[in-house]
Amino acid sequence: MLKELSRHLHDKYTVLLLSFDDIVSDIYENEKVFNRRVAELFIEALSPRFAGEIETLKSLLIDDLSLYSFFPKFIKLLGHQIVIFIDDADRPGNSQPFLNFLSILRALYLERYEKNSAFHSLALSSAYDVKTLRPQSEEDKIRSIPWNIAADFNVDMSFNSAEIKTMLASYAGDKGVKMDFDAISERIYYHTGGHPYLISYLCKIIDDNLNLQKSDDSFEYWKITDIDHASQLIISKCKDISHFISLTEMLKGDLALYRIVASIIFENGYFSYSVHEPILNKGIEHGLFRCNAGRIAIHNPIYNHIIADFMSDYSAKNQQEAPDEKI
Repeated sequence: MLKELSRHLHDKYTVLLLSFDDIVSDIYENEKVFNRRVAELFIEALSPRFAGEIETLKSLLIDDLSLYSFFPKFIKLLGHQIVIFIDDADRPGNSQPFLNFLSILRALYLERYEKNSAFHSLALSSAYDVKTLRPQSEEDKIRSIPWNIAADFNVDMSFNSAEIKTMLASYAGDKGVKMDFDAISERIYYHTGGHPYLISYLCKIIDDNLNLQKSDDSFEYWKITDIDHASQLIISKCKDISHFISLTEMLKGDLALYRIVASIIFENGYFSYSVHEPILNKGIEHGLFRCNAGRIAIHNPIYNHIIADFMSDYSAKNQQEAPDEKI
């Protein structure tokens, strides 16, 4: 199936099919050895049409190789949008070098709209149980867990405004709705940051609850003000919605994350993204943060408003105390 999908995508993307079947178990225990072997796998996955690039990439294979520096060079040299499939992705289990490798891939994927040195898409296939991809000890659980595997599956799969527009066009065709697709998709993106859950919920509110103005030909017509009103309804109902309850409960239980979020919202705090910073990675993995030109920001205005209100209320109720510790 992966080979068939690869052939389907071949004309538009450079597709890499990777497998860890031939890596002996000892390699997973040594990060330097593992990193070099992973780089070799990426080079070996290239088709012969990249013969010149392959020779250049082989020259980068040093003993103390950093995948975080190797991959951007790899991507830039190929000059193509790269799609990666990793087969039997749970075979390495909870090997820390492998988890670090996944974390780096995820960080580069999240940067796909901001940098040219980012992977376009990434899929882990044929995994029997993704829960095997997690650290075992309590100490390791506070570290960055790629794809938030040890918790709910909350990968940041945000849509851009063009993708939202495509979904709206399909919906409008089915429902007989009219709108200025460019303006509406941009406004939805403004409020949601492209968050799939928020997009769906916002559109459902409009579809179910708002009185839509009829155009001359009796079609329902979505307006910018409908989007704004739906956003306000989401904010007003947030205390009864499990999605937002889990978000605020996470902040209550993590003082370091709470303080970073508070600094960003109330003090315009500046935090640069680093793949090695577990608290920032946790925020991104839970969809709380997004990386904007290397700077950590709250994912979307709806989250920003809800969290600001929550923190103001929480602080007042606890007599100026942050979760589990005085500020």
